[in-house]
Amino acid sequence: MTTTTVSLPSSAARHKPRRLEGNGEKTLLEQISDPAFLQQAWSVLNRRNRSSHGLDQESVANFATRLPENIATVSTALRSGAFLFQPARATTIPKPGRSERRPLRIFNVRDRLVQKAILLCIEPYFPDIRNDVSFAFIREQSVARAINAVKRGPALGYKFILLADIKSFFEKIDRQKLRLAITSRLPDNTLDELITQAIETDIGNRSALSSEEQTLFPTGSTGVAQGSILSPFFSNVYMVGFDKFLIEHDHRVVRYADDLAVLAKTRHEAEQLHSTISDYLRRELGLEVYPLTGKKASRIAHLTGGFDFLGIRFEVRRKSWHLEPSPSKCREIFSEVRRWTSPNNAWPLLDRLVILSRKFEGWMRCYRRVCSTRVFVQQLDELLTDRVHELLRTRGLIGKDVILTRVQRRFLGIQKSVRSPKRTIFLPEGLHGVRT
Repeated sequence: MTTTTVSLPSSAARHKPRRLEGNGEKTLLEQISDPAFLQQAWSVLNRRNRSSHGLDQESVANFATRLPENIATVSTALRSGAFLFQPARATTIPKPGRSERRPLRIFNVRDRLVQKAILLCIEPYFPDIRNDVSFAFIREQSVARAINAVKRGPALGYKFILLADIKSFFEKIDRQKLRLAITSRLPDNTLDELITQAIETDIGNRSALSSEEQTLFPTGSTGVAQGSILSPFFSNVYMVGFDKFLIEHDHRVVRYADDLAVLAKTRHEAEQLHSTISDYLRRELGLEVYPLTGKKASRIAHLTGGFDFLGIRFEVRRKSWHLEPSPSKCREIFSEVRRWTSPNNAWPLLDRLVILSRKFEGWMRCYRRVCSTRVFVQQLDELLTDRVHELLRTRGLIGKDVILTRVQRRFLGIQKSVRSPKRTIFLPEGLHGVRT
């Protein structure tokens, strides 16, 4: 894999701010505080959920209406050293198809802007996160490439696969190790304080959460915020030593964040690799993978015998690969459709359809190019149609035996999932914490 080489300074050279060659003699802080650079960061910031807001209640849409003024304010605060990351707004959403809830931290829009600027500025100093092991959160990599790497296994002589998850990955990242891994690679120390703040930012509405929800947002010296623009980058930097270890020892591994697919030539070798990986992660990073036994265990399977990875079911039929969305992933997705079409909620129909349209778009973008989706799409469309009919009947908008025509469905925005148009999302009040 071809990567860009960036020369790294010695630790002694970082005690004083150092000017960057090729960047107009700017330090890292001067670079991200430049209004033009902040404008560039805004242009690539995910602004699809325009009603999303942090604790300051300022939405993406409102921030955009005064964009030049807001960028100037952020720039001045960064240059003067007055900028501080504010606590995030904590919320939880249901895990699709399960009773548990997923914790999310939603940051103020101005904090997201600075996080994006920091990412654009420092990412080039970490070319080694782009490697032959890691496939998540990297521009050149994707789910499709991870899947293709697994599919090449039989041709390379591998017969078994170890499927393992890292326990509570984001929650167990050691902040001190992460901070040193990042700041030691940068050419000056002008962003060190902001990076430390970004790693350690807590939530600001803990008292408003239930006692059960509060346990999902632990305090302490470990963990990075899921929901931060920087957290995917942080996770890859934290794991780059592990990736190098695997490459140096010629282990064939596909890592997608905390999901591992390890290829082996025998079952015994797969068991040994589980032990090797477990020992390294525990010793060097304070992380654990699930054991080979137990309720939620790592699994060893025959490479051509059928297994699930990244929401895809892998099977060999007539001596060739057959891939489709896994049963568990289908259950999760269908559960999401049922949640958003529940007659027990007062959300407007248009808002529900807009949200589901976005979700359909994401699901199809993920699956269409890597596996067969014909059955999945058919089931998804039938479920959506049935659920909307049920919703309309419950509200007394159509009779018990009425079936909407194709023209009527199109008028209401009930289109086939694979043809759902892109729409701007304005979430109804009370749904601002929902990711779409």
